[in-house]
Amino acid sequence: MTESSSVRNPCLVKDDVCSEGADAGVLVAELEQARSLEHGQRERIHHLEQALDQSLASLEELRLQLVDQQFLETQLASTEEFANIQQRAITQLKQQLAQQQQALDAQQTQSQEQQQSFQELLAIVEDLAQGQQIKLGHLRIQIHSDRGDTQTQKAYLKKIIN
Repeated sequence: MTESSSVRNPCLVKDDVCSEGADAGVLVAELEQARSLEHGQRERIHHLEQALDQSLASLEELRLQLVDQQFLETQLASTEEFANIQQRAITQLKQQLAQQQQALDAQQTQSQEQQQSFQELLAIVEDLAQGQQIKLGHLRIQIHSDRGDTQTQKAYLKKIIN
């Protein structure tokens, strides 16, 4: 390089400075754009992290709801099983009660029939006893009459014999 080339042309230097200033402006603009882009990306990352946290919280809540639902389903199944056992017991008790009622009704009918039979038998026995009393009365009268006749005949025979 020559001296003339080492000394720059003020116009050329000015253009270089202008060019360097323009390059610096572009760099500053690019830097600002990069910073803005980085800020946007950080905000996006922050929003994504919040969304992830919210999704994880929702997932945990759903998991807890699922656990609660499984617990409730298990409890419902247990309650249904217990209700079925109770229903079978109630049905069985109703059947036993119906059988006992039938047996009681049969006993009551039998008791009423026996009572009626006893009353009929008692009426027959009373009629027989009354008939026997009447016959006994007739026999007493007959005996009394026969005694009277016997005494009369005895007295008559005594008279005849004496």
